[in-house]
Parts: sequence; structure tokens; C-alpha cells
Amino acid sequence: MCSGEAFSMVTYWWMLPQLDNPKTCPAVAGKLKLGVMPGGHGESGGWGWDIPANVSDTDKDAAWKFISWVQGKKVAIKRALEGHVPVHSDVFEDEAVLNKYPFYVDGMKIVASGKSFPIFTYSAQYEDVLGTQISLAASGDATSEDAISAVAQGLDDLLSK
Repeated sequence: MCSGEAFSMVTYWWMLPQLDNPKTCPAVAGKLKLGVMPGGHGESGGWGWDIPANVSDTDKDAAWKFISWVQGKKVAIKRALEGHVPVHSDVFEDEAVLNKYPFYVDGMKIVASGKSFPIFTYSAQYEDVLGTQISLAASGDATSEDAISAVAQGLDDLLSK
């Protein structure tokens, strides 16, 4: 995407602050648009934190203290201003964040309309299979029917591992 050679980018929209940087991605900076997927929604993961059950109560308390701090509004806004994706609606709607990254108006729409991607052992690999086939179909290097067949076969292959 940074090279300007990609048709589109799905799933990794949260990388837009890094891509919209004229120093690191001059071929695309200022040329990118963010939007909800055709059909009204796309994949949007449910972000969360996990504290393993097999740690001491002291470590659990320390972990929760860190999570509460790093996801608190003040720190979350600072992180968003540094290019990290917001995870709270109030951060997506923060005036300073929107002044720097106006596309987060659309980012909030993506999160609000997103459907969770089924998580299984090979979810990341399946996203690669799916993304590759979408790219091939969009570029005309595969028919829609062939791309759909390849995606189905890729899923079957991963599920049988």
C-alpha cells in the first residue's frame, strides 16, 4: 500500500496514520480515503485485553492497573495523536484527534458497523487467502468465480489442519 501499487486495503485501515505520512509513504500520503465496505459493513475485530488465569492475584491487579491507565481517556487520546487507532468512541470523536486525523469520522463508522471475523487457529492465514483473492479479482487476474472457489478451498485447507 505504501508504494502506491495496491488497489485497496481491507482490514488494516488502522494503519492509515502511518500511510498518510509524506516522509514514510510519499506515493500515497494525502491520496487515501477511508470508508465502510460496500454492503454496509466489513470485518472489524473486537479488541480486548486478557489477563491469564494462571497468574497471581498481585500480577492480575498490576495488569488491570496498566490496562486501566493505557486505555484511560487521557492516554488513549495521546496514543491516538501519535497514530495509534482509537478503541473508544470518545477518542474517535475527540476534537484534537479529528483535527489531526479527520478520517477517524469514517473510522468510527467502520467500527460501529463492523462484523467480527470468526476467530480460529488460522484466522490470520485465512485473511491472507481472502485478501489475495480479492486483489486478484479486482485486478482482473482472476474471475470472481475462481476467486470465490480459491477462498473456499483455502478455508477448507486451513480448517482441515
